[in-house]
Amino acid sequence: MPVKNLLAAPKKIVGMMWLLSLGLHSVVLMLPVTSEPPIAEKPVRLVNVSNQPVVPAVKTVQQPAVKTPATQKPAVPPPTVPARRKVSSPQTSVLSQPKPPMPKPSAQPSAKPVPPVLPKVEKVIADFSETAKAQPGCKANEECWQLDETQWRVVAKKLTENLEAQSYRVSKLDGLEDETGMGIYRVVARDGKNTFLHLLLTDRGTVYVLDPNQLTRTQLEQRMAS
Repeated sequence: MPVKNLLAAPKKIVGMMWLLSLGLHSVVLMLPVTSEPPIAEKPVRLVNVSNQPVVPAVKTVQQPAVKTPATQKPAVPPPTVPARRKVSSPQTSVLSQPKPPMPKPSAQPSAKPVPPVLPKVEKVIADFSETAKAQPGCKANEECWQLDETQWRVVAKKLTENLEAQSYRVSKLDGLEDETGMGIYRVVARDGKNTFLHLLLTDRGTVYVLDPNQLTRTQLEQRMAS
């Protein structure tokens, strides 16, 4: 075999390999791109048919897988919080309070008038008797007096006026005839105590007797005789 033919044979093989490689690349490029990386082709092993150095096969460049971007959800803006309005607190106007009126001094209760100490009815009769110059009757008994006055009604009137002037109440008892020459009067003191004033006309004048009990004519005559 001529030497030229021997040299041309390897060149043809290399050219055929290049064509085959281009064809494979075209097929790979025409395939749809998937999420899985393409299977890398095994390199073609060349058979050393001559002493010429074997040209290494061109490695297939792997195309990076194109990842489909995930659909991103639109970002939801945070809810807008309305700004709080400052509520202006109403200013409390401090009003000057009127001063309370000064308390009036409480009027102290007026002291009740102390009633005057009244003389006993016996003393009233004794004072009258002394003024009228009466004589003790019934044997010097201080509750028994005697006047020369024969008009016992006149004596009764004067005694009644003196007793009433000292705040004693005097009332004449009914049921006795004036012709009998005898009269009885009830004398009531302020404390309610009763005393009886007896007047009796005698032949010696008028006799008047003061006693806590009401006496009869007979009792009066007995007292004067004792």
